[in-house]
Amino acid sequence: MSPFDSYVISLSDSILLDKMAEEKNKISDMILMEEASEKIYNQLKIDFDLNTEKIAFICGWGNNAGDALSVARKIIFSGLNCDIYYFNDKQGTKLYNSHLEILKSINANLFNIEKLNKKIFQYTLIIDGLFGIGYKYRDDKYIYNLFNIINNTEAKVVSIDVPSGLDIENHNSIIADYTYSIGYIKDIFFNIDVRAKVGIIRDLKISFDINNIILKNKIIFFNEIIPLIRNSNNYIHKYKRGSCFFIGGSLGKLGAIIYSSESAFASGAGICLALTEKENIMPLNIMSKNIIFDDISNYKKHLRKYSTVLIGPGLELGDDNNKLLIKDIIKEDKQFVLDASFFSIFESSILNDFKKPPVLTPHSMEFMNFFQDESADLKSNTLKTVSNLSKKYKCFIVFKESFLIISKPDGSSYIFDNPNRLLAQAGSGDILAGMITGIISQGYDVFDSILEALRIFYKISSDLKDINSFSYSADDFISLIRRSDLNEKRFKRI
Repeated sequence: MSPFDSYVISLSDSILLDKMAEEKNKISDMILMEEASEKIYNQLKIDFDLNTEKIAFICGWGNNAGDALSVARKIIFSGLNCDIYYFNDKQGTKLYNSHLEILKSINANLFNIEKLNKKIFQYTLIIDGLFGIGYKYRDDKYIYNLFNIINNTEAKVVSIDVPSGLDIENHNSIIADYTYSIGYIKDIFFNIDVRAKVGIIRDLKISFDINNIILKNKIIFFNEIIPLIRNSNNYIHKYKRGSCFFIGGSLGKLGAIIYSSESAFASGAGICLALTEKENIMPLNIMSKNIIFDDISNYKKHLRKYSTVLIGPGLELGDDNNKLLIKDIIKEDKQFVLDASFFSIFESSILNDFKKPPVLTPHSMEFMNFFQDESADLKSNTLKTVSNLSKKYKCFIVFKESFLIISKPDGSSYIFDNPNRLLAQAGSGDILAGMITGIISQGYDVFDSILEALRIFYKISSDLKDINSFSYSADDFISLIRRSDLNEKRFKRI
């Protein structure tokens, strides 16, 4: 684990960490709150030009609201203006009341929450300090409508710790543009139906000692991926440098196997072979000069030479004999990567037939189609579902949503979170699967190869996004994989 990385914890673990900070480390709630508010204030100055924003704090009456009031005080003493909305009929926590009294003493702009509706559209930045991780007001219609009022503004919304009302059932809640997660990032952020409500995640550390609790599941959030140290041995031949073959490329889907195999080649593999049905070979040869093509029925003569196999891009098996051939191939002692159509053609029980843990690269629909009833909780408990199935079937899973979950055969999981609209495009998955295959074929550790592929893949897509690209050509993307500067510029989330 890099010093830049972070644990992802459950809501209950977050509550326990807060409790243990006072009981074991003798750090008072007030010190923790001031520490949190200082981090929030500093992050706001990074994310926004506070001098030009019209700021509103919308506060509940718990400690989450206490954080918000403390931040508001810091903004006021910096010489800036802000309005603060609160529930003047609620009895708040001790810390909340302390901060509220301070603001009253300095004549801060305090308004009863009922006045928000008429004024909310004048603000450009809203700080959501309504409720934290202990939200209990699901049936309160006033709170329900308040969430809608906030969500219907054009202002940027920053939620403190978690968007108010957020839960795994995807009930009505605040939809944040930014979430400033205090202490550690929360696992609830990475459920399929929830992630879009959280916005950009900021990981704000305070004095929580992770060693004070026992984590049932160790989930790591990657803030940075370090480039893989590549082999510099010049005394090798093409098969030694990296050999991989691909199975797929049906008529109408020939581009998929081209993108995958060309991406593997661009990632450093020495030779790539695509096995497909006989009638596809001629058009594929016209489409690519870098890849060798052959009839899938000739697979036995190639097996000895190739170490890594990708099955799935553009795959359609009109002939049942070819399905039997693939079932025969997967019994070989090779490293397999499974993608795309593999998940609709085969059932999950086939994973028991592999000699080495395969790498699966499904998006959510492919995942549910492949694992069927075992994936019933995928949307509401995404991390746990992916982790459990990775452990059950002893495989690597690269689960693709706007975020990625990388899970190992032992069930340990890692989050890579860099949402990029540009990648929601046909061909992206083929390129990534090919890169993973190509890097593995060069003899690197499987997990390290996955990370290296992700690092390069997201570095390229981030660069394209930065120049305001609305889409990309797969050929152009693949050509960028070869760039020498990719190892010099490390990808890092800020």
